Amino acid sequence: MEKEKVERASSMAYYTEKVETSVRKVLFTTIVVVGLAGALLLLYFARYTRHHQEIFRSEMARELDAEGLSGALVLGNTLGLYRGILHAVSQELADHGPEERDALVERWAQSLKPNLRFYYVRPSDGKVMGSAFPWGQDGRKERWYSQAVERHSLITLSSLRDPVSGDFYVFMATPVYHNNQFLGVTALAVSSASFCQLLSGQCPCRLGQLGVLDGDGYVVAWSGQHHDLVGSQLLDGNSFSDLLVIPHGYGGKWELHLFEVPGWKWRVAVVVDPAAVEAKEREIVLTSLAVGSSTWLLLALFSFSVFTLYFFWQRKQLYFLAAHDFLTGLPNRYSLEMELHGFIASLSGPGSPRSGMLLFLDLDQFKLINDTMGHTAGDRALRTVVERMCRVLPRKRSLARLGGDEFAVLLEDVDVAEAETLAAQLREAVCSSPLLVQGRPFPLGLSVGITAVTEKDTPLQVLARADEALYLAKAEGGNRTVYLPPERREALREGEDWLSRLQDALSHGHFILLYQPMVNLHTGQLCCCEALLRLKTKDGRMLLPHQFLPYAERYGLLPRIDRYVVVRALEYLLDHPGNRVFVNLSSHSIGDRDFIGFVKEQLEAKKLDPTRLGFEISEQAVVRNPIKAKEWLKGLRRVGCLLAIDDFGAGHSSFSWLVELLNDNVLDVIKIAGLFIKDLDTQPAMRALVQAIVTLSRAAHKETVAEWVEREEVLEIVRELGVDWAQGYWFSPPLFQCSQKNLGR
Repeated sequence: MEKEKVERASSMAYYTEKVETSVRKVLFTTIVVVGLAGALLLLYFARYTRHHQEIFRSEMARELDAEGLSGALVLGNTLGLYRGILHAVSQELADHGPEERDALVERWAQSLKPNLRFYYVRPSDGKVMGSAFPWGQDGRKERWYSQAVERHSLITLSSLRDPVSGDFYVFMATPVYHNNQFLGVTALAVSSASFCQLLSGQCPCRLGQLGVLDGDGYVVAWSGQHHDLVGSQLLDGNSFSDLLVIPHGYGGKWELHLFEVPGWKWRVAVVVDPAAVEAKEREIVLTSLAVGSSTWLLLALFSFSVFTLYFFWQRKQLYFLAAHDFLTGLPNRYSLEMELHGFIASLSGPGSPRSGMLLFLDLDQFKLINDTMGHTAGDRALRTVVERMCRVLPRKRSLARLGGDEFAVLLEDVDVAEAETLAAQLREAVCSSPLLVQGRPFPLGLSVGITAVTEKDTPLQVLARADEALYLAKAEGGNRTVYLPPERREALREGEDWLSRLQDALSHGHFILLYQPMVNLHTGQLCCCEALLRLKTKDGRMLLPHQFLPYAERYGLLPRIDRYVVVRALEYLLDHPGNRVFVNLSSHSIGDRDFIGFVKEQLEAKKLDPTRLGFEISEQAVVRNPIKAKEWLKGLRRVGCLLAIDDFGAGHSSFSWLVELLNDNVLDVIKIAGLFIKDLDTQPAMRALVQAIVTLSRAAHKETVAEWVEREEVLEIVRELGVDWAQGYWFSPPLFQCSQKNLGR
């Protein structure tokens, strides 16, 4: 049980490790995908950000050009309009006499209000006529007057502050002449506010502020809140720069993009705040970062959501694998233990079942399918057997697979008779017809161990008892049912003690060899004998092989027993120089290269002729892996030992593999199964089969042996068929030594 618990724990650890490895791989993949996606998104949104920054700069440049050129055009048209008005008024004044000029000036001053101020200065007394003039009484003292008279043409003069309103004015002045007679100077005064209102109404600047600079670089007008710049000179009149940077605020600066007014030396300044531009670019970056981060976050959430779903799905798969067999989908031993635990707990409660039974099932000869047809075909065959058993089981009776070809059924509220009936039905379902595997029939057997489940038991005790019942069924020959009641706990302890008993027998020589003679039917003389293994108990009884070899196989002791038998047989040959001995070899030693070396060393150490020692190999042991077995037998044959096939015909093989071994000169003797020999006098079909085997052996020049010869009638038929040797109780039972005088007949 401890071994099974360790194996189950190892299986659970294996599946847990597989699931954890898978989860780690998926988590690593998820992290890599999210990381790569983040990197790709970073590259994409970096490119996206640069692209939008370029678009913003391009749009800003286009808007800058559009607003600057539009402002310059509007300003140029307005200045041209003012110049036209001034020329028209001057011409009209020149065409009228002095008496009419005063009325005309007054009329023009009234008509141009409130946006423009109109003035006329008489040269005789310097009187300023027209709109209110807050700068003085003598207009001849004004710069615009003197410059107009001096230049004899239209002039513009800016940055004159009104002492009353505080506003700045731009003066456009021109002299008035009639027949080369100087009549005075007319002037239009345009306030800075008018220019600002004009520019703001005609071309509102979305970039910030607009300014107007005259030909001398003075600020004529300034939109926005910074009117304190009006009247200040920002640019040298001789400068032709298109960009001007001026300080602003505390450590700030403005960029003035200058656009020349067509036909004038004036400029329109489009003001750009670099800090605002940088803030806009940062806004683009932050917006792009926010969008990219949100996209990456959504991708990460989606990826880790998928990983979480995969993790829980894998956990569900792990729980399923922990409780079910992968091949058949049946509950496994762990599931059975949990079900047993719950059932035992329910036995002590009110309304509990009256009893329960646990059945352990083992398929006899199923390993032959795996060995001959391969494990893939064996898996398909196992599923077919499971379908057969499930059709027999009543509903709510679940079949569990314990491992290999072992199964279990927990029955509730049934007694021993009902459990044995169900076991018989299961055996009928499995054994009623051969199992077809790739067109080849394989008869199967089913061994069943039954034990009762009581409230005093633990799950491990019930499992151990059912396991022991199953081994008792197999030890009795298999394909039968054995019930082991809870009262026979000493039988369980005895079964669990087999390991120490067998190890003690190997260490202290409790294994005994008996020898049964083989008689040459042509001469009637003893030709050799077969060594038969027995186990001597403490009370002196001799146990037959089927009573202890299943436990030896269970605990992996068969290879040691094979070597023990070889040593004891060689000792017998030393004491009996005229004898030859054949010993039976288990399938666990076939294919073991060390065993061949062991036999060779023992023969050389005892200086015995190798031909005096022979080995009997079972047909099934060879058929399980014919190629490997044939090569191994050739190696043993090279040592010089004799080889015989034991119980030929009792298995499920054909003559083809035997012919192959005979052609390779591997075999020396063919022992015909006693199943065909014991009733030769009553079964003609068996006689024909034996005749075929003898014919085949003679063609290959090999000896044949008839086993189980127990009656004279059978002996005569065997001799008539041409069999070379015979063995059985007609001649002698197994004895401690073989000799001619011990032959009874």
